[in-house]
Amino acid sequence: FIVIDVFNKYNSVKDLNVDNNYLITYLINYYNQQGNYKLANQLINKFNSNKSILWKDNFNIKDFEIQNIEKFCNSIKESDIVLLNDHHLFESSRYSCSLFLRELKKYGFNYFAAEDFALNDNELLFNINQNDLDGYYLKQPTYGLMTHFASLNNFILCGYDASSSICDQKNITKQQCRDSTQAANISKIFKNNEKAKIIVFGGHAHINKTNNRNFTPMGFYLQKMLPEKKIISINQVSLISSYGVENSMQKKIVDSLKFNEPLIIKSKLHFDKIKDNTYDAYLIHPNENPFEYWYYSKNKVNTEKINLNPPKKAYYVEICPASQFNKKICVFKSLISDLNKKYIYLPKSNYKINYYNANYQLIYGIHINKF
Repeated sequence: FIVIDVFNKYNSVKDLNVDNNYLITYLINYYNQQGNYKLANQLINKFNSNKSILWKDNFNIKDFEIQNIEKFCNSIKESDIVLLNDHHLFESSRYSCSLFLRELKKYGFNYFAAEDFALNDNELLFNINQNDLDGYYLKQPTYGLMTHFASLNNFILCGYDASSSICDQKNITKQQCRDSTQAANISKIFKNNEKAKIIVFGGHAHINKTNNRNFTPMGFYLQKMLPEKKIISINQVSLISSYGVENSMQKKIVDSLKFNEPLIIKSKLHFDKIKDNTYDAYLIHPNENPFEYWYYSKNKVNTEKINLNPPKKAYYVEICPASQFNKKICVFKSLISDLNKKYIYLPKSNYKINYYNANYQLIYGIHINKF
């Protein structure tokens, strides 16, 4: 609770004289165990207003072309690579990525390359078995659920991020080394399979396709390395970062349109009314807390009802794919006191439900089959 006290005491990150990412890392570590990020999101909201895309007086909702994900995926079905970015604090980006996995599978997409799938060296991790996966954000249940959903849909899992050791040996900045190596690793997939169609799940600005003086992103390098490939970049994070800001584009559009699934928004004026032209589309989420429409209601990703019956002394529940004996991937975690309902929804699969006491000692486990 030390980090929470720090956030409550100070009004801005600048007052703390530390890096914003440093504090975010602490919050993610703190909430990884419980699987509950709601409070972390509320605390971070205070510091996002300066990054928000604001609604201007001359904007009109009619200026924007808005599509559901199904229609948009049909329009990009001939592309070779689709880049999506993850907002490491707002888990909604994992849910929407799962929807893209579901839709693009229909059009022959067969590789899922994620930044978080850990590399031991500078080589592409190709066709990883789900049991062998490891990664920092995989500790989060929503990242685990997205990854398990990709595996259930027979995507070939690949890790592509650059190791820090290789970047220490090059005469370019670590940022340039990391992003260029990411792009080079992704391009290797086509050497393995020239007909590959790839969904890439990167972090924040790495999927940007435009170079600037301060940052040369993976998306820019990827276009240079693969000029013959059609690459689509979808920004999921810029609008979602505006939660809690009264005059944000996020809030104005959500208030104007009644929807309960993520939507694609494209400007008829080539995005000049949004912010820049470095992405092919933006994604807008209906709310900042995905749990209600992800876990607690049947949807396109989670179709199977899972009943939760915690024993009396249970303090904490954890659900993992039954094949995950190493427990590196879990698809749901919660304190018993935080459960909104006595059931959740998950994809069709086999699972192991474990209940723990207040000392996080296992007191009861049960296997369930939803195939």
